Amino acid sequence: MAFKNSAGAIKNAFSLDLRSIAILRISMGLLIFYDLAYRCLSFTEHYTNRGAIPHELFSRTNLISLHNLSDTAFIQATLFGLQMILAIALALGFKTRIVSVLSWILLVSLQNRSQMMWYPGDPILVIVLFWGCFLPWHMRFSIDSFNERRDENFQTAFGLGTVGYLIQILMIYFMAGLSKNGASWSEGTAVAYALSLKAFDSGRQEFLLRFPQLLTFLSQFTRVVELAVPPLLLIPFFKGFIRMTAVFSLIFLMISLNIFLDMNNLAYVSGGATLGLLPSSFWDILTPKRLSLFTKKSPTKSAGCFEYSFKHLPLSKAAALIGLILVSLNNVNNILFYGYFGKDARFLLRDLDSISIPLRLNQPWMLFHEPRTHPDGWVVVPGYLRSGKQVDFVTGSALSWDVPELVPKIYGNFRRRRYFSQIGFPDNSLERIMKRPGDDFRKSYLAYICRAWNANSVENDPLEKLEFVYMKAVSALRPALPPAPEKIILNTMSCKEMTQIGN
Repeated sequence: MAFKNSAGAIKNAFSLDLRSIAILRISMGLLIFYDLAYRCLSFTEHYTNRGAIPHELFSRTNLISLHNLSDTAFIQATLFGLQMILAIALALGFKTRIVSVLSWILLVSLQNRSQMMWYPGDPILVIVLFWGCFLPWHMRFSIDSFNERRDENFQTAFGLGTVGYLIQILMIYFMAGLSKNGASWSEGTAVAYALSLKAFDSGRQEFLLRFPQLLTFLSQFTRVVELAVPPLLLIPFFKGFIRMTAVFSLIFLMISLNIFLDMNNLAYVSGGATLGLLPSSFWDILTPKRLSLFTKKSPTKSAGCFEYSFKHLPLSKAAALIGLILVSLNNVNNILFYGYFGKDARFLLRDLDSISIPLRLNQPWMLFHEPRTHPDGWVVVPGYLRSGKQVDFVTGSALSWDVPELVPKIYGNFRRRRYFSQIGFPDNSLERIMKRPGDDFRKSYLAYICRAWNANSVENDPLEKLEFVYMKAVSALRPALPPAPEKIILNTMSCKEMTQIGN
């Protein structure tokens, strides 16, 4: 009897409302479509053989990608177009099972091809899509449910997919909280330092910086929310109220973060990723009559739980189990890396990345581990024309060494911003994953600028020399003034030297 009660409690804790996971599916489809459309802003520069990142730069990695088979504009545009069609089909719930798998494969391929433009929302998007492949998120609000016209009497679902998805969301926030064990978090100055970083300057943080005591409270509050709220998702009693509170608390935290720090896709991707956790009581409040789109009839009061086990799909079951194992091991690795068991234990599972990163099942949730020492600054790429004019090829305007009013805005879009920070900031992650020094990527970018400018120089004013400069900034807490940025010239090359690079 005790075992039966325990099993029932576990089932209740890990079951998800079918309407909520349907909304999760819709949000994933829309987010993927938006992500692809946004990437098109730098399509030539970042994805084609005429750009700054030819596929030869990936020759030393184990990052398998369909996008690396050919970097011609036609092939890349075809893959982008196909992925956009799949994203729309996913949102509509058309052929959902196969569309989910194909969407995940193409998203992994795209993220492996664009490692240099990786942003904090990207791993959340791809990992939630992975678990979506094992969720019955086609059973509500979909064309599939309209065509099949069955399973109307089920309200919730329980299976490997719901277990994996719920554990994944819990780990994203809980591990982010565990990673915040730097000195500034214990001192209560972490939020103040984060708001002082020029690389994330939104122009709205000045208001909060006037209240140091409030910032001390927010430093502690952020850790409490990230560490205490996720475990609430597993409580089987008072599930409706507790889970609704937990979900909206997490969404509020990420929206607040994005208001005062320019984090771009992190807020809306993380918000969309948690929608599948909304309890049935949310829908009871929203739609008292329990209206359900694309279904033959509404669920009855005795609506039960749809249990699925992949008995007839052994490969799916094996993939879900492998996913659970990798997620678990990666998060154990995170705890070791954060130093909770001493420095000697930090790299016990260091080889795990060789499996997890190519599949995008790694768990990189260490955001703002120590804001006080977070790399900060911006990139300047001075170009010297034959006429004597000087141009900054990051901004596309006249060269200036002044501190930008808003650093994130100088790059045009957040993908370019991340690209420049990856190849220009002192960060070993790019070299570790790409198996190449950042210098190779900077030279490739400078060669691209030379080719593009001199091929289209309508004023017969060719580009002769380029530099790649990292303007290193150091944040300081008020009332202290930050020191002047340090100018670090990483590369100086003439266009004649770069004629063969990237061709």
